[in-house]
Amino acid sequence: MVQVVFTPNLQRHVSCPPVGVTGSTVAEALSSAFPWTAAWWCCEPATGARASSVSPMGCPQEHAYDICFRHALDVDAGGERLALGSTTGSLWISENGGDRWECVSSHLPPIYALRFTQ
Repeated sequence: MVQVVFTPNLQRHVSCPPVGVTGSTVAEALSSAFPWTAAWWCCEPATGARASSVSPMGCPQEHAYDICFRHALDVDAGGERLALGSTTGSLWISENGGDRWECVSSHLPPIYALRFTQ
């Protein structure tokens, strides 16, 4: 049996249970604390609170464990082309403001930041 305890530092950024959670594995303990859905979701950066549920076309909808930092999202000068990279090495591009995404690669090194160039 494992117990996962959420530190004050983590609790500042993510809404966590006030006490630790237990399970037969870490994944089971975390699943009981955070009932994940199959869709992508966004967090409000200042508080970490779940801001909205999104399900854009082309994004993985199940068995996706990608973490994307805000520095790994960029919008081109025209405002319609977006690029998003994940710490697990996936890169997506949207040509229509984020309504539809295409996975460019899922085998890159971790992406912590990216930018469009002129």
